Amino acid sequence: MLDRLGLLPAALQCLVPQAGAAWIDAGERRLAEMPVTAFDGRGYVSTEELLRTDLARIVHRAAGPGVTHRFGETVEALEDTPGGVLARFRSGDAEEFDLVVGADGAHSRVRALRFGPEERYRKPLGLAHAWFTLAERPGTPALDGWFLIHNAPGRRSVEARPGRAGEQEVGLTFAADTLPPRHDREARLALLDRTFADVGWRAAEFLAAARQAEDFALDTFDQIRMPSWRDGRVVLLGDSAWCASPLSGLGTALALRGAAELAAALDAADVLADPGRLPAALAAFEQAMRPRVASAQQLPPGRVASVAPRTALGIRANALAMRALQSRALRPLVRRAMAGTEHGRTAAQPTTVATTAG
Repeated sequence: MLDRLGLLPAALQCLVPQAGAAWIDAGERRLAEMPVTAFDGRGYVSTEELLRTDLARIVHRAAGPGVTHRFGETVEALEDTPGGVLARFRSGDAEEFDLVVGADGAHSRVRALRFGPEERYRKPLGLAHAWFTLAERPGTPALDGWFLIHNAPGRRSVEARPGRAGEQEVGLTFAADTLPPRHDREARLALLDRTFADVGWRAAEFLAAARQAEDFALDTFDQIRMPSWRDGRVVLLGDSAWCASPLSGLGTALALRGAAELAAALDAADVLADPGRLPAALAAFEQAMRPRVASAQQLPPGRVASVAPRTALGIRANALAMRALQSRALRPLVRRAMAGTEHGRTAAQPTTVATTAG
C-alpha cells in the first residue's frame, strides 16, 4: 500500500534496525532467540520495522493542503440530513459531510454514536499492555538491536525493543479484561506498580520511567467484531470496524488496505457524479475486506498464551517452542500453516513494513 501511495521511499528511510527477538530470564540469560532472518525476515520481528509515529508523520505530510486536520477535536453528534451527515464537534463547530468515515480506533467515538456501545462488539483477549518511549541515559542497558522479552509467572511480560537513536520502546503486558478509566493516569500507573512489584530484570526501572513518559499509554488487547461496518452515509474503517488486536501484527496493514479498498469502491461507483451509488460502493468495500479481516482475526494457535505464559513451566515451554519452530523440520510446516491466512499473505508481499508503537 505504501508503494502504491508513493510513500515507500519515505518509510524505508525511517526503518529501525533490528537484530531479532530474544526471550530472557531475570538475569538476561537467553532462553530462546529468533533472529530477524528467521522465516525469510518475516518472523517475530520483521526486517522492516517502522515506528507508528513515523508512519503517521509520513501520511500526514502526504495528505496535502486539500485535507483539513482538526487536532484535539472529536465528534459529539451525527445527524442525518437530506444531503449528507451533520457532524457536531466538541468545540461547538458543526459541518455537513457527504460521507463520514470513522477511522478513530478501537474505542471509536463514531462507532458509539452510530452503531451503539463498544460492549456490543468488543471481544477481550484477556491481556492488557502498557507502552511508552524510554530515553536512554548513561548506564541504560543497551539492546544492541534486539527485542528483549522477560516473562514472569502470573501472565506478566516485560519487554524492550529498539526505537529511534537514543530511545527504547518499552512494553508491560499482564492479565486483565478491564482497566481504570483512561483519564485516571495515576490509577493506571498504580495498577502497573502492584502488578509488576515482584518482577525482575528491568521492571523497576521501567515502572519509574513510565511515570515520566509523555507518550505513556495503556489498553486491553481486544478484537472488534461487527455484523456491518456501514449505516447510511457513515462507514467504519480500521480498528474502529475490525480491530484484530496488536497480537495479530496486522493492524496497520489492514487499515491501509481498507482505506485503499474504500477509495477504490467509491471511485469505481463514480459516487461524485451520482451520490445514489454510495450504498452499493460501501457494500462493495465491505465485501472486499470481509475475508481479509476474518482471516486476520484468526490468531495463530497459542498466540495469546505465548505472550504471557501463566506458570514458570509455561515460560520454559514457550521458549522451547520458539526454538523448535525455527528447526529445519518444522519450518516448512509453519509456512504451510500460515500460507492460507492473512498473516501469510502479508508476509508474502515483496516489501512489507511492520509498525510498532512509538
